[in-house]
This record gives sequence, C-alpha cells and structure tokens, in this order.
Amino acid sequence: MSTRVSVWRRSQRSQPSSQRRAFTLLEVMIATMILAVGMSAALDAIWHNNNFRRNLDETAMADLVLRQMAARLKTVPFSELGYP
Repeated sequence: MSTRVSVWRRSQRSQPSSQRRAFTLLEVMIATMILAVGMSAALDAIWHNNNFRRNLDETAMADLVLRQMAARLKTVPFSELGYP
C-alpha cells in the first residue's frame, strides 16, 4: 500500500501547473494586495478630484462676486466714492 501512495504522490507532483484546479494561498494574497493597491489609488484620485472641484467652485464664486462689485463700482461716479 505504501508504494501506491508514493506513486500517487509522484503523479500529483508531475502534473503541469495548467491542470491545477484551485489558486494557492500565495496567489490569492498577491491578487488581494494588487486589488487593495488599485482601490486605494482610485479612492485617492476621487478624494483629490473632490478637493479640486471644491476649490474651483470657491474660486468661481469669488470671481463672480468680484465682477459684480466691479460692475456696481462702474455705475457710481468717482466723486461719490468718498475719496478726497
């Protein structure tokens, strides 16, 4: 019986890797790490994009207020602005 076991073990080792039916723990861990790095990079890009959009909105609002103030000042005569 021990010869059958040793023959079976040898036949299992000699199979090419393409005939395996499952992933090894190492392959799963590497795939998980790649997925984690990819998701981290995607979340970081989304976070930076959100901050950039918020800053752009604030800059656009400040520009709008400044243009409105400039338009109002253009309608008032210089002598009424209170400068000596």
